[in-house]
Amino acid sequence: EFSDLDVDEGRKLDKTTISRIDIHKKFGIPVTQRNNGKIKRKAAMTCKSAVTTRKKAVSNKKPKIKLESNNLNELEIEERKIMLKECTIAIREKELDIRKKEAEVEALELANKKMKNELEYI
Repeated sequence: EFSDLDVDEGRKLDKTTISRIDIHKKFGIPVTQRNNGKIKRKAAMTCKSAVTTRKKAVSNKKPKIKLESNNLNELEIEERKIMLKECTIAIREKELDIRKKEAEVEALELANKKMKNELEYI
């Protein structure tokens, strides 16, 4: 159990550390923190394989979704272009109406000035 060296050096040791030291002294096998047992290796392999299969399944589905979304995006883009053209046409029509009204107002003002000038000369 307790070795004389450990007690002499004044170390505070747990039962697990003492058993590790004794095994190392008796059999010459260093006990480390790593556990490389068969069960742990198998568990690690299954975890890795599960992750890779998930990634493959997801990566196979992504291009199909992208193609469908690209088609929808192209249609939406074309619709938006058409809507923009319609809006620009409507704006131009409104501008033309405003210019016509301004021209009519100017014509009326000129006519009024002429009438005032004629009335002043009479």
